[in-house]
Amino acid sequence: MFIEELFPNYKVYIGQNELLFSTTQNIGEIYKIHGCIKEINSLVLTDYDYHDFEEKNKYLASKLITLFIEHLIIFIGYSLSDPNIKSILKSIALCIGEEHINQLRKNLIFVQRLKNGEKDSVSHTYHTIDDVQIPIVLVKTNDFRKVYRALSHFKSKIPVNLLR
Repeated sequence: MFIEELFPNYKVYIGQNELLFSTTQNIGEIYKIHGCIKEINSLVLTDYDYHDFEEKNKYLASKLITLFIEHLIIFIGYSLSDPNIKSILKSIALCIGEEHINQLRKNLIFVQRLKNGEKDSVSHTYHTIDDVQIPIVLVKTNDFRKVYRALSHFKSKIPVNLLR
């Protein structure tokens, strides 16, 4: 629930269904597509949950295409190896085509924990999913306070709740 505390005026969408069947405004929004502890039944944890999520993935990907191209998206708590994330990214990449894939550059930021021996880093790289290369910014750290501190500096000149 920490991200909600950082951005109290943002609208939170919990779970895939809420995002799919809501009218989003693409500003001041937090998407918890694998659920939230606040709504236990929304959490994607089991093989069945992942399968159910995958069944609806194409609809979610189509809803997210414009968002991914036009806005900065930060993935916190999602692994690049997560099958749902890989599927969404691949669907979006295939829909927008190879000639437009670089429009995702700098828009997709993944925050990951460090592996043994790694140091904090920020890199512009590609993530390959079944021969589809997707440009991403990869942030590696074990101190997520740095990430949250950086996010807290993204203050809109006009209050988000007014824009919404």
